[in-house]
Amino acid sequence: MYRTMQISAVEGIKRYPEDPVYKLYYCVSLIYEDRSGEAEEGLNEIEDFPDVSLACTILLSLIHQPQESLDNIFRGKAKDHFEAAGERAMYVAGVVFLLLNKPEKAKQFIKKVLKVPSLTKKASVLMGWIDMLTNDGSPSKDVLKYFESSDNSSPEAVFGRAKYYERQENYAKSLEYLNQAIVLFPKYPPAFVEKMKIHLALEDWDQTLAAAQRSLLLDGNNIEALRFKLMHLLTQGGKIEEAEDAVKTLYATMMKCEPKNAELFFESAQLFSRLSGLQKHIIEVTFSMAKKAAELKPNDPDINAEYGYQYLYLGKTSKALSIFKAHACDKAVTGSIQCLIAEGELVRATEQIQVFEECGAEFSPETLYISAFLSDYMSSSSETVVNYLNNAIKLHLNGLKGIPWSIKFYISLQPLSVRDICDLSGAKTLLYQSVDKEDSNPEGRIVMAELHLNEGNLYAASHCLEVALSYNFEIRSNFDFLMIKAEIQKQQGLLSDAAETLNFAKTVAFPDNKREDDLREKSIKRIPLSKKINLYVQLIKVYCDLNKQDAANAAIHEANTLFRDTPEFDRLRFAVAYFALARNDVKLALKILEEIKPDKSCYFEALEQRAEIYLKQKKDRIKYINCYRAAVNERNTPETLNLLGDAYMKIQEPENAVEAYEQALKQNPKDSELASKIGTALVKTHNYEKAVTYYKAAIKSGGQENLRYDLCSLLCTIKRFKEAEELINAALENGRGVDNLHSLAMESKYLCLLSDVYSKMEMEDQAMSILQKAWGVQTRVLRKVHMEQADADEHRKKAKQICCQLAVHASRKKDYGSAVQFYREALTFDENDTEILLALARLQIESHDIDAARQYCATVLSKDSENVPAAVMLADMMFEAGDLQSAKFQFQKLLDIKPDFFEAIARYIEVVRRLGKLEYAEVCLKKAEAVSCNLNIDPGYFYCKGL
Repeated sequence: MYRTMQISAVEGIKRYPEDPVYKLYYCVSLIYEDRSGEAEEGLNEIEDFPDVSLACTILLSLIHQPQESLDNIFRGKAKDHFEAAGERAMYVAGVVFLLLNKPEKAKQFIKKVLKVPSLTKKASVLMGWIDMLTNDGSPSKDVLKYFESSDNSSPEAVFGRAKYYERQENYAKSLEYLNQAIVLFPKYPPAFVEKMKIHLALEDWDQTLAAAQRSLLLDGNNIEALRFKLMHLLTQGGKIEEAEDAVKTLYATMMKCEPKNAELFFESAQLFSRLSGLQKHIIEVTFSMAKKAAELKPNDPDINAEYGYQYLYLGKTSKALSIFKAHACDKAVTGSIQCLIAEGELVRATEQIQVFEECGAEFSPETLYISAFLSDYMSSSSETVVNYLNNAIKLHLNGLKGIPWSIKFYISLQPLSVRDICDLSGAKTLLYQSVDKEDSNPEGRIVMAELHLNEGNLYAASHCLEVALSYNFEIRSNFDFLMIKAEIQKQQGLLSDAAETLNFAKTVAFPDNKREDDLREKSIKRIPLSKKINLYVQLIKVYCDLNKQDAANAAIHEANTLFRDTPEFDRLRFAVAYFALARNDVKLALKILEEIKPDKSCYFEALEQRAEIYLKQKKDRIKYINCYRAAVNERNTPETLNLLGDAYMKIQEPENAVEAYEQALKQNPKDSELASKIGTALVKTHNYEKAVTYYKAAIKSGGQENLRYDLCSLLCTIKRFKEAEELINAALENGRGVDNLHSLAMESKYLCLLSDVYSKMEMEDQAMSILQKAWGVQTRVLRKVHMEQADADEHRKKAKQICCQLAVHASRKKDYGSAVQFYREALTFDENDTEILLALARLQIESHDIDAARQYCATVLSKDSENVPAAVMLADMMFEAGDLQSAKFQFQKLLDIKPDFFEAIARYIEVVRRLGKLEYAEVCLKKAEAVSCNLNIDPGYFYCKGL
């Protein structure tokens, strides 16, 4: 919590202005927030104080040469300060190293002052913490001795004992010391936060909430307490409205108190989006969290992959896909496949999974679920599908084993995002049958938990997982478990932990003789070569992400020695290319990928990676396309031609895309998805007649109903209204009497489109009548969604659109009362829709209810302070009411946001003229001149200048 550290340091500076130590801590917090310039300035101010001189020199050296090793620093500028440093300076330097997360270096300094009488107690406490941080396992009793050598005058000593017993998993003893710390130091926040975490590890939510509440009484902005309260709402059956308010409060607090903490935003987005059951209003906030994390760390693949997932959860698959393709990590690969499935491109998704499988990549539980679904789609045997599911469940369980209830546990507990890739009702039926036949079936219960969580039933999901975890699965020294654990740590942003786990996996994959005997006794299955190579691939990538280039390079040399003459060696080249990109050596990365020849199973993956490098790094569209052309030349199939067409669409060349899609369609004439893609591409080239032909061909070949709808929509766009009307009526007649959810939803869509056709034909009465009929069908859809517990977001969005269209028709007839009623009905589906609120404001103005109009505008501005239409409307109302000062203020606020908004400037000129302050208008025009680049051709500018 870097900003929290800053605030505490500032408080120390205020209380003890003569003590430079607090200024030093303040500078450390600035370094963590990437504000090195400010930190350097502050360090220069206090560098001459003896107590902090050594620490300042070290920090300044790290700022100037961040890659420089500490040993070199001590041999250089810091050498004289080190030799001349006093005991307190040594102690302060040790504290700074601990704050920089370098406990081993801190230990060297603190050892030197352990025997100094005036510093013994403080140094002992610090040594206890250092030893605990440098020991990943259960800490030794020496740690406790350090803490016990100090009396209870130090909160860190009492807190340290509690932490020691927590690491020993002796939670009762830990609580005892935490309670002691709270009594002795009632205003010490870490004790309350830690108590909250211990109660959760003991699975006692009541006491966890009590501790969280006490933390918030002490500090209303305590982020951990807010996070734990939100976790409780989402996992223990709290009201979703309360959770929505809580997540907004949490985000606002994070923006206020920790605006530079990328890991906090990333972890929170990951945690709460999954626990929310993908509730829309919560996802909108977690999207903002992920976006903030990506802005703070634009090159972090895992953070950006999470950003992509948030777009996917919002239904914006094309944006999600572009992010996944731009960032190389396993999570992004899985996300891109999910995007293809969400868009209905199952053939492409199957190809991606096959490429993934051919490369021998290590599957995660999520990719195994996807493989099961796609195998079922490809009509594979049920045995194949079940095997995928079993493996996914085992991996998922292994990832949860041994983790106490905590934020880490709930992140690991996250379900696989299967809402868009399976038949939930059918899956539940099969699972209930499975569990009924075998009570101790943890695999079935895990899948049930995932289904429940994707449906938003968090309590049931949690209960299923608890039951599943009650069965004992042997996962110690299991290679697959270690690999998935490392993947979880990567996704959590715990890259150092992931590297350590992968290194432990190496000892399992390559045991010494004694360990090999132990493993043989436990009947551990031989680890395939592909998995061993994948271990090194992942380890190299993690080292790259940690910017440990020497370690990555060493791992590459080690893997070369082990696997050079093996058939899977080429897979290692992807990691080497990743290493080259991490060093910004694009030329070397391309050269490495080019060494993968067409006879290799991973050739097509290499081509795709080369293509992405050409497009993203080198901005070379020609070489980007040439990679996909090479794929077609090597294997001329519908799949490769499809990829070529997609590549052309990505670089905005729809004519060439059509050509590629047409070639693919010749090889597979019954592929309705290809016909749809051709139609979309032809529309982009404005070749409407040919697009219509292709849509009709796709429908004749047995295409899906959505293709018929797309054809009707296109006919409406090109003003062939009669033909559109006939096709829509025929579709409605074909679906008459069918009462399932999909058919009713399609009927609603067709009726809305037919209303649009009549409206464009200026048949307003028929348009209104059909739209009201659509509203009746949509209400049936919503009832059916509720009964079947299906995904409601899309159908609620459609209901909102129908209400808004009805309101527009009512407005045209000057029936403002009905229009207001329809808009208010639309707000029940999305109360934050500012367009609806603005429409209501306009209606209230038409109805001469200015107070109501002002209230709506104020509501919009409370949700979006930079909403230009609301600001203009509010200012206009103030102007019309004669409140010129308020109107002036409102226009000034608006023009601060958009200085070259000439429509507002024209109104502003009239306001200041009436106030006798026309000089303000001249200032306003000068600001517009400064930001506008089209003044010579902008009529608004000349109008305002003339005015």
